[in-house]
Amino acid sequence: MQKQFSTPFRGTRHWLAGVACAACGLGAVQAGEVAMYGNLDIGIKKRSGDVVQVGRGFNNWLGWRGSERLDNGLEVFFVTEMRFNLDDGSQERPDNLMQGETTIGMRSKELGSVRMGRAMTPLWWEIWKYDPWINSGENASMFAYQTGSYTSDGVHDLDNGYANFSRFENAVFYTSPIAGGWHVHAATELERDPLDVRRPAGVSFNYAKGSVLGHVALERNANDDRIGVVSVSWETGKLRLMASTARHLPRIGAVERVAMVAANYRVGAYTWRAGYGRNFLLDHDKLGVGAIHHLSPRTGLYADLYHERTTDSATGAAVGIMHTF
Repeated sequence: MQKQFSTPFRGTRHWLAGVACAACGLGAVQAGEVAMYGNLDIGIKKRSGDVVQVGRGFNNWLGWRGSERLDNGLEVFFVTEMRFNLDDGSQERPDNLMQGETTIGMRSKELGSVRMGRAMTPLWWEIWKYDPWINSGENASMFAYQTGSYTSDGVHDLDNGYANFSRFENAVFYTSPIAGGWHVHAATELERDPLDVRRPAGVSFNYAKGSVLGHVALERNANDDRIGVVSVSWETGKLRLMASTARHLPRIGAVERVAMVAANYRVGAYTWRAGYGRNFLLDHDKLGVGAIHHLSPRTGLYADLYHERTTDSATGAAVGIMHTF
């Protein structure tokens, strides 16, 4: 998801890393950098039939990332990211302190990067770019109409409070170098749970060149549910148009097809956003509009209005403030 990082502060050399690298024959280690970053988002929201609530429009997180260059062109890097509820200070998931990501890996310009741990799958790592609400799942977001009811876990969702809805854990992740505007993400879980039907795995092919973005993702979860997603985006002047469609093939049950179209329009200190999504299997749809008033490059006030037609149709509205650092 979209992240803005604060100016990193210089850290001292970790002597343990130096000893380890020397023992492995990797050579000298240059002093590394560590950056702390985060996002704060809170607002007031009301959905018809519900009480007024205080809650997020986008995820609240606090993260640390760091890197250290080796003298043979390799770089060691890590990411740790915790998520929390800004309204009451609680963890987003009680059993997951580092709900966002916990990975460490190595990378180079020629070979790309390999990291291990827990992180978003290749599908979710890119799909946020095609929703004006950054795939937040809140307020007017088109989240449910990009991937339907698919989850990257599929087996343990209820047990872990959907903490791995969009993540693999005990996994290895690969990101290729960019070539001709294309790059590839691939990932698979290394450990198998006795309840898993298949080993979760996914790949995405991503294009970014000029005014065009493109994304094709294929994934299966531990229940052997499968999904294919195609997303495109095109920018002209101050307008960006977005669209995506997905076909979800559950191991048990009917095929689910969803699609959405959306747009951002930036004029002056405002970004106007709109989207429409439809679930063809369930005959659900959603129309959302909103605006952000940018007080600075890192701070904005937002307002959303949406109507969603489901089994219990509802209209909702939200206003809030967001700040990245």
